[in-house]
Amino acid sequence: MVCLTFCVSCSERTRKDETQLPSQGQVNQVLVVIDDDLWLSNVGDTIRNYLAAAIEGITPVEPKFDIDQQSPRIFESTAKSSKHILYVSTSEKRTKFELLINEYAQPQHFFVVEGKDNKSLIDNFLKHKDSIISRFHHQEISEMQDRFKESVLRDADFLQHKYKIKLDLPASYKRVLTDDSFVWYKKEIASGTSNILIYCLPYERIKSTTDKRELTREINFLRDSVVEKYVHSSESNTFMNLIVDAEPLSRTIELNGVEILEVTGIWDMENSFMGGPYLSYIAKVEDKKYYLILEGFTYNPSMSKRNVLLELEAIMRTLRINP
Repeated sequence: MVCLTFCVSCSERTRKDETQLPSQGQVNQVLVVIDDDLWLSNVGDTIRNYLAAAIEGITPVEPKFDIDQQSPRIFESTAKSSKHILYVSTSEKRTKFELLINEYAQPQHFFVVEGKDNKSLIDNFLKHKDSIISRFHHQEISEMQDRFKESVLRDADFLQHKYKIKLDLPASYKRVLTDDSFVWYKKEIASGTSNILIYCLPYERIKSTTDKRELTREINFLRDSVVEKYVHSSESNTFMNLIVDAEPLSRTIELNGVEILEVTGIWDMENSFMGGPYLSYIAKVEDKKYYLILEGFTYNPSMSKRNVLLELEAIMRTLRINP
């Protein structure tokens, strides 16, 4: 990997050792190895501001990652088997950024961030924070997907026949509604449900635009007209829609060779107190002349939603169109 012009050492090293033990740690748990004085300084504040940032759309607030802080002195004398490690230290000689893969256990991502003083350490972390967060997040996704493949999957033939797609959908998700081009899967969880909707919107129903923001708004408007027909609460005169006061976040990603518009936002139940976060994948299927919509949402009012959303994303990221 090319070194940066101001002498930041950037490297990535993968260790392959079949004798290594499996890595340890709860879902979305990160071990930050850093001196106590640095952790209580602006360096620690900066790390917490990003790794423990609140996830948008989740109430009550939940952080991206749960952080455990440990002094390097303790770390050197204990098993280094955590799956996500960020090692932060000052060095008079260099500014360094390095990723060590499976250094002490597997799977494991071990990031080393060094700086000559607090300012250079913060600058170095900020420069690479997106890469650090992305690696930790996608490692969690990958581990979940591996577990899906080890278990019984739901409706593979049905989804192939109806939509020409493949999706690694765990059997814990039950098909609760099928109508025309609309399918609803639901999983019962501790204090609510986790849900996946699959449906299509024909080209002719959507105004032609190349602007991603306009396309998102147009599809979200039509999406409400479809979903409100099927998704209700037990109360009368209720239906699900998206909260228009909260601007959805959208970006383009590539998923198994297909360009996908990813949209995140907040849903609520009209005339009810239900609500929560959602994640939508929108794919333009040229040969069928429609947009395929894959949507995950959860209602889990009294318990954590973060890991439920992680599972939904892990499922949705297995999507293969026209396989």
